[in-house]
Amino acid sequence: MKVVYGDKVVKHRKFIILLTSLFLLAGGYMLTRIYMDNRIESFLPKKDPIAGLFIHVSKEFGTSKMDMIVVESLKGDVFQKDVLECVREISSSLKKIQGVRNVISIINMTDIKKIEGGVEVAELIKDIPDEEGLRKLREYVLSKEMFRKSIVSEDGKFTAISVFLSGQHDEIAVSERVIKESQRVAEKWKDSVKLYFGGMPVSALYGNMFAVKDLQTLLPVVIIFILIVLFVTFRSVKVVLFILGSMFVGSVLMFALLPVFNVPMTMISPIMPVVIIAMGSAYGIHVFNRISLYARERDFQQACSEGLDSILPPVAMAAFTTLAGFASFVVARLTIIKHFGIFTAGGIFWCFILSVTFFPALLSTFPLSRKSLVTVGERREFRLLLKAGEFILQKPLFFIFFWLFLAVGSLFLLPRISREVNFTTFFPENSAPRIASRIMEEHFDGAMPVLIYYSSDDGGTIKNSALLKKLFDVEIFLDEIEDVSSFQSVADLLAEMNYQLYGRFKVPDTDEGVANLWLMLEGQDIMEQLVSGDEKKLLAMGRVREIDTALMKKIDVRIEKILRNINGTYTIIDTENMTDEEKITLMKKHVFPEKAELLSTLILKYTNRKISEEKIVSSLNSLFSPPDDSFLKAKLTSQIEKYLRSDESVVLIDESKVSEFAKKALATLKDRKTFAEAVKEYVPPKDFDLIEDLFVELRDIERFLLQEMTVKKITELLRSSVPEIDKIPELKKKVTGILYGLTDRFQIVKGNYSGEKITVNFIQTGMPPLVNQLDKFMVRSFWTSMALSFFVVFFLISAEFRSPVLGVIGILPILLTIAISYALLPITSSPLDYMTMLMGSIAIGAGIDYSIHLLHRLREAFRETGDIRKSILDVFRTAGRAILANAISVGGGFLVLLLSSLKPLKVFGMLTSAMLLLSAAVVLGFIGPLLMIVGASPFIQKSLRKGGAR
Repeated sequence: MKVVYGDKVVKHRKFIILLTSLFLLAGGYMLTRIYMDNRIESFLPKKDPIAGLFIHVSKEFGTSKMDMIVVESLKGDVFQKDVLECVREISSSLKKIQGVRNVISIINMTDIKKIEGGVEVAELIKDIPDEEGLRKLREYVLSKEMFRKSIVSEDGKFTAISVFLSGQHDEIAVSERVIKESQRVAEKWKDSVKLYFGGMPVSALYGNMFAVKDLQTLLPVVIIFILIVLFVTFRSVKVVLFILGSMFVGSVLMFALLPVFNVPMTMISPIMPVVIIAMGSAYGIHVFNRISLYARERDFQQACSEGLDSILPPVAMAAFTTLAGFASFVVARLTIIKHFGIFTAGGIFWCFILSVTFFPALLSTFPLSRKSLVTVGERREFRLLLKAGEFILQKPLFFIFFWLFLAVGSLFLLPRISREVNFTTFFPENSAPRIASRIMEEHFDGAMPVLIYYSSDDGGTIKNSALLKKLFDVEIFLDEIEDVSSFQSVADLLAEMNYQLYGRFKVPDTDEGVANLWLMLEGQDIMEQLVSGDEKKLLAMGRVREIDTALMKKIDVRIEKILRNINGTYTIIDTENMTDEEKITLMKKHVFPEKAELLSTLILKYTNRKISEEKIVSSLNSLFSPPDDSFLKAKLTSQIEKYLRSDESVVLIDESKVSEFAKKALATLKDRKTFAEAVKEYVPPKDFDLIEDLFVELRDIERFLLQEMTVKKITELLRSSVPEIDKIPELKKKVTGILYGLTDRFQIVKGNYSGEKITVNFIQTGMPPLVNQLDKFMVRSFWTSMALSFFVVFFLISAEFRSPVLGVIGILPILLTIAISYALLPITSSPLDYMTMLMGSIAIGAGIDYSIHLLHRLREAFRETGDIRKSILDVFRTAGRAILANAISVGGGFLVLLLSSLKPLKVFGMLTSAMLLLSAAVVLGFIGPLLMIVGASPFIQKSLRKGGAR
């Protein structure tokens, strides 16, 4: 036999050992430069628009990067002096940390309250009050919807501190400092408070911690396990150490490549050395198995040379098909999966190279005794394989249909597979992040951000009443979505100020009104999170209560639908000079349907009662009172007379002529010019220039009265259908706010009409779109990588055996294995996630190895015997041993993942172990019977005789 490659390895064995040692030292140095990154947005491609917007908003507002600290009172509720002192000191201390942009807590939360002569905008707690003051503070805070479940739980036992990160620093490192500093401060009040930490950066931090812990645990355990399996199999310490040494070097070199290409470790990185060591060891097993056969009748170095040349083709083919399985993830859209596939493939490649260079170099340098070689692979337990083969070949059709039945039956279970991409759910149930998450879900509105973003790219102002009205409408629709709440924006704050001043919970009707109230908000901490520094961008912040992927996807779809309905070009129509008929037509066609939708949404949210929009529109149509209504005239005349007799009147009218003036004013109030001519005789000449101001004042009186009457009538009607309206202050406050908007001077109509135009384009960002995008990319990555790997593997097998038929035969067991394996997900209530989606590539990588070794040995045996049955039995006796040993060692290696801290890794380890054993069983129990049925075909026999070296 001509020796080519093997002879060179043996000849240069010392150089190979030295070079490998140098590579190991260099790799060890690179390990010191590894870093971790488990930020969820980093799992998406850098150029992905959804991830890009999320990062942009994070830098602009700091809102997307938010840590949540929940403070639990151990002494009743949080309205205790020591608890509030603790919150104050934590808030103050955290603001000093570099990378923290803002801290919002119950201490400095913006509070808007009515005071004598106006409204006050200030921090909720300026000074911590005495006991009686604390009792009143508790009542006040829990009475306001904007505080309940936002900064304090409904039972008052928990309060939340929101820590907004700048986005300009490493948020994971900043979050670590936030946790340590908070715990340091809280130590002084350890008998009064307990802290919990949540939020996206904190979740990433915990992900890093668990990944490091798992790596430290799993790597030595898998090494010990493989060591035991190899020793039981080969009973040679040298062989065990040589194989494991090769795999260890391969793992080191794989991890060394991460910092070279600036790729971080993630939560799934701990499974990479498990995969590499467990699967890569198969190459050493097959190499040694062949060398040991040759060494029985040859010099050991000659056996290494000839055995290596003999086994190199199937081992190389097995390695390259395994590489194809993992490298197929290069087409994955998720970077976490792409990097896993590429670098695991790199590790497998290193293990293959070391198995055919470093490992035989060690064997030829430190040869084994002939006595030990005689016993290697001749263990009594392997003889059972021959008996199993004989039994299987007696009933080939039964075993073919058995595996086909399982695979087809499994297809019906596949649609029941759920999916999960939010790695917060991966943490153990009793871990700190999961406990914090449950508290935030049960007592607050969650910690995952839901954000609505607006940018004025055309240089316009965000202090536009029409724009803010539409933002306010968006929030009403969003608050109705189940599990989404605590929405807040500058529109909210303006509406609350308007309510405290005038009793109307709505955005002011004019830009001037907005600007007047805006002045009082400037300087408040919360404004940094709602308005950009250049005042050209707006943000509405909300939170989603649960972290379930299916829920996040539904929320994302629902929000996108809401925004599609809201976004567009609007016309701002001034109703000042419209006739009554024109105004009523406008209201019925455009305004009433929109307001009815808002009212229906609010009623459903607060009462769970569905009132049709058509019914509300019908009520609005029938109750809208035109200005010539006799009752309205009487009320309006009375209001005008009252105003003229008050000190607020801009002109002084003779008392005896007030009633007469009022009637003439009312009759001409629709036209400025007519009004001026009609009332001029009642106004002193010195006040003629004030007639215009008087007209505006009286029109405001008319508008306000019309609003009051409309609101009263509609409220009465709603009360008959929604009796709870008086029992739910927040519902009544918001409903009446919408109704007050019915008689605003400026109405916002969607479409291109005559009047000032404004383009509204609200964009969703935050957790739901991120999760939805991750889910889409995960599914797409799964199918594209599977399709690519199957195509490449089929091509390689067909090329190796020079037969597409053998290619099909080799790949069929893999298809059956994958179908059956993924059916285990719904059976075990396990989702398709970042880990379990990798099972397919491992099934292809490992299963195709089994098929290749079986077909390679079958071809050799058939060339020697010409009998298909004898050849198949020989396969069970020879290659079957290696396949079984590999399945047990590799499958058992994956079982060490049961020691992981993360549930998905445990599930992945258990299912992958079962899948590998299943794969070996299917390859042995399907290809053998199949060839027994079709092996007599001249075409099959011709395929077995051709291709490859004899």
